[in-house]
Amino acid sequence: MRPIALALALGFLAAGCNQPPTEQEELNLERGLRTFGYKVVRVVDGSTLVVDLNDRGLHKEIRLIGVGAPQYAKAFKEGGGEDAGAYLWTLVSEPDEEGKRRALYVQLAFEGWKFGAATDPKTFEPLPDAAEYPVGAVVNEREQIEAYVFVKGHCVNRLMIDSGFAWVDRRVDFSKMAEFLRAEERAQALRVGFWQWNPPKKTPEPVKAAKPAEGGGEG
Repeated sequence: MRPIALALALGFLAAGCNQPPTEQEELNLERGLRTFGYKVVRVVDGSTLVVDLNDRGLHKEIRLIGVGAPQYAKAFKEGGGEDAGAYLWTLVSEPDEEGKRRALYVQLAFEGWKFGAATDPKTFEPLPDAAEYPVGAVVNEREQIEAYVFVKGHCVNRLMIDSGFAWVDRRVDFSKMAEFLRAEERAQALRVGFWQWNPPKKTPEPVKAAKPAEGGGEG
């Protein structure tokens, strides 16, 4: 993730991430995006999913901003990536008439939207194939789009941490760090998800905010 100054520009994220957005927040959320959002193709693990950006097979991985989750079984003492991924799937799908789960459309929000075209996370220069990505997307070194994912007004990133199936990714800086840390502390205290096997520990200090970047294109 990039400097926190970029994140603060995304006004709607100042509200509680697990609360339905207001009308103005909905407008901000849809800035540069199609109103109906993007169809989920599959879940990779507890912090990654794949969406179709154009409903015609343009599949891209989405990395949940600020979320860390095990990627394989037993990675977090008990449970593991399979459990985290399964929970993420319940958040981005719903049962059909036959009881089978079908993928939903999700909305994405980015911390670098004011730069306009999709950018490189280090230089914030537009990517050569920027036209393939939503406006404002930031693509990391693994070619994943880093985003907040919303389903029916609820922030999936936050819900993964609330559930105890994920923890706060402290390796990076992002606008919802303080909120997500509080959610993690509550999950630990309640011993939900993986925390039922992992006693609460002292919360590490979050990374320091980077120096605000200067310049940049208009969003």
